[in-house]
Amino acid sequence: MKYRKFSKTGIPISEISLGAEHLEFEDKKLLLDVVSACIDHGINYADFFMPSPNVRDYMKTALKGRRDKMMVAGHLGAVQKDGQYERSRDVKKCELYIEDLLTRLDTDYVDMLMLHYIDDADDAQIVLNDGLLALGQRLVRQGKARMLGFSSHMVMTSQALIETGSFDSAMFSINPVFDTMNVDTDMDGLFEKEHQQDEIGQERQAFYRFCETEQCGIVVMKAYGAGRLLDKNSAFPITMTTDQSLEYALTRPGVVSVAVGCKSVAEVDAAAAYCEASEQQRDYSGVIKKASMATSGFCMYCNHCLPCPQNINIAKTIGAIDAMEQGDKGGVRMYEEQSEVDCIACGECEERCPFGVEVIDKMQSADDLLDKLS
Repeated sequence: MKYRKFSKTGIPISEISLGAEHLEFEDKKLLLDVVSACIDHGINYADFFMPSPNVRDYMKTALKGRRDKMMVAGHLGAVQKDGQYERSRDVKKCELYIEDLLTRLDTDYVDMLMLHYIDDADDAQIVLNDGLLALGQRLVRQGKARMLGFSSHMVMTSQALIETGSFDSAMFSINPVFDTMNVDTDMDGLFEKEHQQDEIGQERQAFYRFCETEQCGIVVMKAYGAGRLLDKNSAFPITMTTDQSLEYALTRPGVVSVAVGCKSVAEVDAAAAYCEASEQQRDYSGVIKKASMATSGFCMYCNHCLPCPQNINIAKTIGAIDAMEQGDKGGVRMYEEQSEVDCIACGECEERCPFGVEVIDKMQSADDLLDKLS
């Protein structure tokens, strides 16, 4: 494993890190196996935004006696409502969930404290001015966090946050399909046609260079596009290997690590194998020209759409629907397991989705698709 450093602190981080979100609803053994595999490969950083108590308890067991082997990134602003993930800006509630994380992990600090999911300009002002940033800074001063970062999908909002000089890291979505976006100041128009082009978006590339100049290390999320870049049956415009996807992300300016969403030991092994891959295996130049902006409406299974008033696990349900749409009859079983409660078409999920997914239409058409495949 190779390591880079967060510029402001000099703390080393493995080029491949763990995005643990896919482990939230898995059993304890799987989480223990995945974390153990990461440590065995020299992976020393895990992004751990999930607020669920069970997965936090499992992580405590996974890190027992090995806390020094794995840096943990906790998220300030990821809480629960009625047992579901929710994004919050309630300072007292956010602090309770960070204190809960420290208690459940049996640790005195998190290595990276991420201000969670800040996409639009108004929300950024709330975070900066209404106490959440001040709370994060206080937790750093108290030694309960070693570094401060934020997560976002939006260039202009991220740049404005970095310009405050408050952050060591930005967690940001990077892959070659996303990078064909050329984003202007209209954040709500991110997926509109006028912001699409067939070459790598210059504004995103300029943002990566800005992060490097400002010494704000990028931790990459969605390098595989929620697995769509790796799936030859996906409707994504290009297909890449794990080595090509990781090479693309790690060669962007400012990037210090790629947090890979692993839900099996095999997926950890595949990501770690990048370190031994040849230049030919890593070379993505042959496929990069095929990238086009066909990402609007693709679910990234990130659960930022929650909470759902019907308590539907939207990401898993859409994943099952996507599988059915690709003719996978295994998707029928997954959909039947996830669809015990009907969508009431309230639209709250679509308002929160950073990727423009038409959740209601997908839910409404799923039963017809189910009848067809059955």
